[in-house]
Amino acid sequence: YVVNHLLNVIQEVEWPAPVVLKFHPTMDWKKYEKAISERFAVTEEDLSTLLPRALIAVGHSTGALIEAASLGIPAIDIHHPQKFSHDYMPEIGKGVIWDEVEEPDEIGKLITQFQKILNEEPKRFKEEGDRIRSFCFSEPTDDLIGQAFELK
Repeated sequence: YVVNHLLNVIQEVEWPAPVVLKFHPTMDWKKYEKAISERFAVTEEDLSTLLPRALIAVGHSTGALIEAASLGIPAIDIHHPQKFSHDYMPEIGKGVIWDEVEEPDEIGKLITQFQKILNEEPKRFKEEGDRIRSFCFSEPTDDLIGQAFELK
């Protein structure tokens, strides 16, 4: 259900650049081939190769969104309105380098917002990415563990 919802939502968006779809390595993307618009390409490249070339990352409850944001790449988490959502993204950077949506028109608004930030404050994505990286990808010190689980 979630993959079909994601595909339906992103196909209604007028993307300002080519779109490349990356499915989870354990998923057989060919099951969804008929639902994938001809405007999109599918890749099986590793994220480590793909993300440095990405202008934006879009998905749902995936570590790839956190990785993208931590690299200073804007990310959009598409929620399915009738399904339970795992909120993987930290509150850090929300509304600046990442945000969540349910509808296609919300994606267009976020793209415009991200482009504005990129034009007016280009360092802001890197700064927010650094904050996310230091929070999500750090040594597990007692202090950071306490912050992660709101123990302090």
